[in-house]
Amino acid sequence: MRAKLQRPAVRKVRLFILDSGWPNPSAYKNSQNDLFELLNSIRAKWLLPRSNRHAGVSFKEPVNDHCKKVESSLEGMYELDPLRQIKVIYVPMTREQNADSILSEILFLHFIYQNRYLFDFRLAAPSLEIIAEAEKDAKAVLDRLPGDAKGEEVKTDAALLSGLYEIANEGAGGESPAGIFFVNESWTVYTDTLDFNFAPEGYPRGIAVAAAGNVPGLVVKIEKSALDFAQRCLPPQQVVTVVNMDSSGTQQCETSIVRDDKLTDTLAIGYDGHISNGECATSFASPRAAFFLSFLEATRTCSSDRTTWLLGLQKRLLRSRSSKPKLGSLLLDPENLMKLSYKEGDCGQDN
Repeated sequence: MRAKLQRPAVRKVRLFILDSGWPNPSAYKNSQNDLFELLNSIRAKWLLPRSNRHAGVSFKEPVNDHCKKVESSLEGMYELDPLRQIKVIYVPMTREQNADSILSEILFLHFIYQNRYLFDFRLAAPSLEIIAEAEKDAKAVLDRLPGDAKGEEVKTDAALLSGLYEIANEGAGGESPAGIFFVNESWTVYTDTLDFNFAPEGYPRGIAVAAAGNVPGLVVKIEKSALDFAQRCLPPQQVVTVVNMDSSGTQQCETSIVRDDKLTDTLAIGYDGHISNGECATSFASPRAAFFLSFLEATRTCSSDRTTWLLGLQKRLLRSRSSKPKLGSLLLDPENLMKLSYKEGDCGQDN
């Protein structure tokens, strides 16, 4: 299978990992450089001057090592992509590790985007008043973000989540051929605002891949105090949810699951969540699944109609399910998904 995957990238694919921080100096440097390159390209597209903010230069170890474990889970996946054609970009949910500059820029562009109906968006620059208001709103949100990612329930703000999706979609849509993005959500994101909705200008060029959770037998559902991305695997299927499974298709490591009667309606896949230190969780199954999907999308030679890409991905994931019974059918079948993804002939409609 690895030999079959040694294909050059046809389109740019970014995998954003929204997590507790940057896991190591390399990810710290590369993620910020890639993000600022993307952010400045969007500024140019929106007729804004280049940002006067700069990437941090001094790496500090993350307070919460969750992001380091996520990076550990990807070690084997990187072997599929020795040329590093997939841009893996870590985005912190809090202000630790000198994250203020990058978070401020994401938030500023988010508020410009939210006010796009007040001016000729993409045809004229926003007024100085709109720019000043966006800077003010970005600072207010930044001030609300926690200083570090201590504990299991790391709180963030819905504006940061929205901003990440907006810049990712704008960046992908502005490339030729059109790019694609995935956002890995390895844990439940706690926020003061529960009504986060990704409603881009035009068509979505990306999707979230979310860990189902680690509560045995729990049907994926929205918790009262949390913004649970995993819930969105249900119609209209805005998220790919990842369940922790072994190679036989058996649930493992106290994974949360999807009810049998919801399987046909659910955009979910099963993947192994063990890492080298012996830990096992959906947090580590999810980024692996996201990386595999990213690589397939980057190397598909089929044309990718921007109006139908998401529907095409949903169809491929549902059609590639294994023949195992019930929950076991979610186990990712790489060969079958590769066959559908690399299908020869006319697949301009991504079907």
